[in-house]
Amino acid sequence: MTAAHPLLLLVDDDAAFRTVMAAELSRSGYDVRTAASGEEALAVCAQAEPQVVLLDLQLPGMSGLDVLKTLRERRAPGEVVMLTGHGSIDTPSRPSGSAPSTTCRNPARSTSWRSASSAPSNGRR
Repeated sequence: MTAAHPLLLLVDDDAAFRTVMAAELSRSGYDVRTAASGEEALAVCAQAEPQVVLLDLQLPGMSGLDVLKTLRERRAPGEVVMLTGHGSIDTPSRPSGSAPSTTCRNPARSTSWRSASSAPSNGRR
């Protein structure tokens, strides 16, 4: 019997990025689900418990930080890696406990976020 692949949720409104990144992540040993919006991401998380959520900061409608806050309020067990095209997340007023596990520049290379996540990838970190 083989172990299940870690579940990863990729949330980004850029369809081309989602498609390419999801394929790369699948090849790296993840069971990948995708969402194009914050609302869709929360719906996926209500159905499944991803071990890692790669979450774009700027989404249409609900922002990535709002999604993160909601996930923390729901005590979602996975790690959240915030993706940003702006270099960093400068939100000094965000409440403690609502910080992402880490942040990465977007488009993120799969290895840049993987090193910050404790979820396994084919036995590697």
